[in-house]
Amino acid sequence: MTYAIEIAGMHCAHCARAVESALSGLAGVSAVSIDLSGQTAYADTSEALDEGAVQAAVDDAGFGVISIQIV
Repeated sequence: MTYAIEIAGMHCAHCARAVESALSGLAGVSAVSIDLSGQTAYADTSEALDEGAVQAAVDDAGFGVISIQIV
């Protein structure tokens, strides 16, 4: 399953790496890619993501979650 996670405040390569690292540490996440211009992270997972865990990981990295959708 692939999730599209729209991120608030992600504007540079350093931001993208921080978000990628935060999401990669979540249970079930096998890969993360970042669309910096679209301010969206894509997480490939083997199981459903806990949206609360996504929110917490992104918040801890210093950013905000605008939306989470399965694509």
